Amino acid sequence: MVNKKPKIAIVHYSGPPIIAGAENIIREHARAFRFFKFSVRIIVGAGEQFRKDIPMRVFKSFSPHSPLVLKIRKECDKGKVSKNFFRLEKQIYKILNKYLTKEKIDVCIVHNVMTMHYNLPLTSALSRLANNRDDIRFIAWTHDSTFGDSYYKNSRLKIYKNYPWSLLREAQKRFEYVAISKFRRRQLKSVFGNKKVKIKVIPDDIDLRKFFSFNPQIRRLIDETEIQEADLIGILPTRALKRKNLELAVSVVKEIVRKKINIRFIITAPLDFQLPEAKKYLKEIIKKIKKADLDKYVIILSEYEFKDQTKFDLPKIKTADLYILADFLLFPSKIEGFGLPLLEAALAKIPVFCSNIPPFKEIGKNLVYYFNLDEKPKNIANNIIDYCLKSKRYRFSYRIRKEYFFREIFENIVIPFILGD
Repeated sequence: MVNKKPKIAIVHYSGPPIIAGAENIIREHARAFRFFKFSVRIIVGAGEQFRKDIPMRVFKSFSPHSPLVLKIRKECDKGKVSKNFFRLEKQIYKILNKYLTKEKIDVCIVHNVMTMHYNLPLTSALSRLANNRDDIRFIAWTHDSTFGDSYYKNSRLKIYKNYPWSLLREAQKRFEYVAISKFRRRQLKSVFGNKKVKIKVIPDDIDLRKFFSFNPQIRRLIDETEIQEADLIGILPTRALKRKNLELAVSVVKEIVRKKINIRFIITAPLDFQLPEAKKYLKEIIKKIKKADLDKYVIILSEYEFKDQTKFDLPKIKTADLYILADFLLFPSKIEGFGLPLLEAALAKIPVFCSNIPPFKEIGKNLVYYFNLDEKPKNIANNIIDYCLKSKRYRFSYRIRKEYFFREIFENIVIPFILGD
């Protein structure tokens, strides 16, 4: 595996499009491995290929719902290890061994099978295969554990101490174990009766872009401007008009940056072609942004160019997507007849910081944060920061965005682990 990325196989009872916890994680892990240019394939008992560059191989004998597997499971529940068991175990062993050899797999990641009892012939075949294939690295990725369940944990039935149940109670020698939380790691060590066994904690991750089904433009924007790594995300969905007071918003962002806070502030700023002066005004705002060295922090969507020099097509996005991204709305207009963004922000459940003008007060009552038009930008910035520091909603969202973002988890934990660093 020197100087090349290992080829990865992910094994589970079932895969996408089946909707369940482990199946969802398998799909996202496969996507993440491809994002980082790893060759990956999925081996399951049920499922369908969901991407051309992620092969999926279905072997029905892996599925807990196979009639033969169900029959064997009932036998195992009674302490019987029949010819059916050994025949199927041998068959699975041959299938897996042949497939892993053909595909030249370097790392085999097995989800749940080494700690759950849903297909014990599969568990046994994998244990035996790992012992015989020292050219392949085997990883038991643990979401759940049969003997972590109170029913099995407290059971005194003798059968649960014998093979093949014993495979779930003992750390298999050629397997490296991963647990999805510290709790699961403690539980697994208790099951194994071995507190010294090494178990790596790798939490589940989340990809904001996939979770919210953003369109390709928003996904690219998130990647190119590192939005998900930001400390604060603000929005101002409004046209480029002088009465919208965009310069005050830029000044507030400047003060937030001075506080060493990594902000991304998104202004839609479509031009009103009925007003020729709008273009001139937007140029003034862009000049102000550049002069304050805020290009990284203030994103004007109507003017944004992707790295390949294609322009952001503002009419093709849903404004709601921006609210989903945002931590707050800053709306500093001098004059308005109404104030639709306040309604949108309310439905998106994000706080509103807006100018103290009559239509905003009519809509917001005492439920939003007002500032006078002559308020110092520093004071407005401090109010936004103070709100975030006190808000559990913001702090929780921030923590998840920072600590459980798929790129953060994969770059800093998963990939070094897979590469053996």
